Amino acid sequence: MKDQFPQKNAEQSGERQGTHKEWVEAMTDVPPYDGQKARQRYEEEKRRFDKGESGDSGDTLTRDMKAAREADLEFVRECPTGGINITDNEIPSARVLRLINASAAEQRQALSMAENAELSSRAMTMSDDELAQIVSAAYQAEMAKQAVFDEEIMPLIEEGKACRIHPYGPASPFSSEFFNPDSEQKFEPISMGIVRSIVEARRRKEVESGPLASDFTVVMNYPKFGAEDGSQYPSGESLRTYIEMCKEFVAESGAENGHGLVLEFGNETNVSRETTWGAAKPFERNAPDFSAVCDPKEYAEMYFAAASELKKSYPELRCSLAGTAFYDPEWIQTVCNRIQELQDEQGIDGQLIDVISFHDYRKNETESMPQVYHDGRDVRIDDSALSYDEQIASMSALAQRFGARLDCGEFGFGETRDGVFYDNPDAQKRMADKTGGRTTKTWNNAARVRYGH
Repeated sequence: MKDQFPQKNAEQSGERQGTHKEWVEAMTDVPPYDGQKARQRYEEEKRRFDKGESGDSGDTLTRDMKAAREADLEFVRECPTGGINITDNEIPSARVLRLINASAAEQRQALSMAENAELSSRAMTMSDDELAQIVSAAYQAEMAKQAVFDEEIMPLIEEGKACRIHPYGPASPFSSEFFNPDSEQKFEPISMGIVRSIVEARRRKEVESGPLASDFTVVMNYPKFGAEDGSQYPSGESLRTYIEMCKEFVAESGAENGHGLVLEFGNETNVSRETTWGAAKPFERNAPDFSAVCDPKEYAEMYFAAASELKKSYPELRCSLAGTAFYDPEWIQTVCNRIQELQDEQGIDGQLIDVISFHDYRKNETESMPQVYHDGRDVRIDDSALSYDEQIASMSALAQRFGARLDCGEFGFGETRDGVFYDNPDAQKRMADKTGGRTTKTWNNAARVRYGH
């Protein structure tokens, strides 16, 4: 089965340019992005699909994604502090790429877990030829993402714009799920090729224009290691593996001494799959990415171990707390206080917390962010008594206290509780300005439409 799939990389893939050309042609005359209409269309097409009716949901959603991406890129071009989040919509999936040279049995097993019910039900009985065609088509689709990155996102990075790589959850190609310390290439080669191209582009920009004010941030995810007790963060041997993975990542990135690179340890670690928002558990749908509990002191101990060890090897590397979901000063302060305690106890000088990050999602530009509250081991989200300006001032003071920079890692209007989407680029620019000129990065609204979030 392996021989049916040629081994390719980003430079060798002939399909990459071809699929990108076809994709661009298919996206001509795309209507302006309308988040609410896109949501309604998604729900209608999902209903039809669930009933077994035919439809063109793939084409329609792809067009919505294209239009939303264009709106995001336009914001980044025009906003001085704007940057782009590079997600699994813009970077090839390590899981799919790994299937190309997998055995037929592994490929069938992967297809059997696909979201497409019809495909997953036939995975074990389909012919080898059909299996080959499906896996090959999936590979080509992932390489088309590489082309979109090259054609649309890389020019902004070459201008010195900020960027943050966060392919969704543990499926990130920079998580220990895809880290093999015993192999010559410890990470997925195409994914690392993208990282090296960003590092090199930013290096050239610095030679041309001097030090950059923007960041290149990569979220370093970790699996839960099958923990039965709901522990969210690596510890013991798994923590040593995580630190080794981060070290290898910096080494393979080409960032000399870690220069120009920010590692963000985890993502939205202040919430769990049990977190409540009214009667809902909004993170329960992503249960594999969130544990049953989240303990700020446990996270602080993991962060301290990773940051202190990495900075020994890479003195110019900067480290970031995982961006908090919404406004959560209690979590941030507890984490920072514990890290400071550990530094004092072990006599470690120097800056371990370079960036404090938060994720700004709210209904409009005037209302405050939702607030995360911690009641013992229970976590809930509710409205905040503070205005948005007061929330920003609160977190700015926290960051200043610990000598860190405040960074809005993800932001946008997204989806409200009534399922309505908002999209207002002008308001986004004003929101970005309110963070005090810090780096802000959009989250592609289209991804939320695509997956029905």
